[in-house]
Amino acid sequence: MNAKLSKFASLFFLSLLLAACSADKQMPAGASAQAEFSVAAASPGPAQTPVPAVTGQPLVVPVPSPSPGQPEQPASSPLIAAAPSPGSEEAHPLQKYMDAVHGDMRGDLLFSAKQDLDLDGYEEIVLGYGDLDQADPQYSRVSELHVLRDRDGKIEELTHDFEGGYQKLGFKLIRLQGLRQTFIYCDLTNDAGMTGFMVLEISGDQVLRKVYSAAATGQGEDALLDNNGDGQYDGYVQYRADYSTFYYSLDRTYEMESGEIVLKETKVGIPEYPQEIKDVILQYLSLSALQVEQSPETEERLALLRIDKDGTEITGEDLSGWREALEGYHSEIQFDIKQDGLASEAFLTYTEDDNKPQTQEHTMQLHLVKAAAGWQIDGLEIP
Repeated sequence: MNAKLSKFASLFFLSLLLAACSADKQMPAGASAQAEFSVAAASPGPAQTPVPAVTGQPLVVPVPSPSPGQPEQPASSPLIAAAPSPGSEEAHPLQKYMDAVHGDMRGDLLFSAKQDLDLDGYEEIVLGYGDLDQADPQYSRVSELHVLRDRDGKIEELTHDFEGGYQKLGFKLIRLQGLRQTFIYCDLTNDAGMTGFMVLEISGDQVLRKVYSAAATGQGEDALLDNNGDGQYDGYVQYRADYSTFYYSLDRTYEMESGEIVLKETKVGIPEYPQEIKDVILQYLSLSALQVEQSPETEERLALLRIDKDGTEITGEDLSGWREALEGYHSEIQFDIKQDGLASEAFLTYTEDDNKPQTQEHTMQLHLVKAAAGWQIDGLEIP
């Protein structure tokens, strides 16, 4: 009997336990599920930033302008007006200025900019036309330049000295060290052995050359420099080595000082001291005719070549005549040299081109002595 009661009690408790588990499984989880959903709903997804559509090249970025006639501070960067994409029907942002230029427009619009360049409170508009180089647009040549001013809605065209000379390309707006205004820059080339540049400035109603650096002979390399890397140009260099320098290499360095370009240094590639009497005379004439400035090595060599400091100087028409002779344009210099031990006499004659209206003969008499350095000129006379 006791055994049956014990078995019945065990079955009873087991049934109660099973019932409790079944009830727990059927209980709705509304409260906890609702809390999880609320948290998820309260956490927004990543913000969606609208992306503007790209429609061709960038246009002019508007910058607040000062009141007319009131100067402004120079902009940190020039405003360049890019043309709409090829095939686009969108009007050029500077179209009204393009319609106002005087003369015939030749070719494509290669460069355009709008900015108050001279800081007088009125904006200037720069338009450069030419032939587009399809293969490499940066080498497109500008053949026609127009600079206009927008004065309270009245468009004026400024006069300029742009025509002629070498081919022009690579236009941009630049700043020069220590100057507040903005300048127009372009590269110069003859598509051969010459590279140079030009910097234009606005002065009143004119566009003038601030800097022009290009070899007249068609051979040379000139470049504008930003030595301290602050985005403002502070100098430039010139390299020459042709018949105009009698094939001496000349490197000139210019720097900005108080708003002006100043020659600071000229390095001349001078060969070893000549040993022959004729070569001594030719080197003296060449370095004298070059009239090199800011060149200590040239001054030092001239002081060795000629030791009579107070003797006759070669000047005026004589200097021009001997320079022409050295350049090789006309008949050669005739030398009559007589040596006597450590002394020598030399008589030089040069006759200018007979095609000139008036033939002119240049003569020179020199006395030289042999010293430790070599032959040196200790006397010079021009009859």
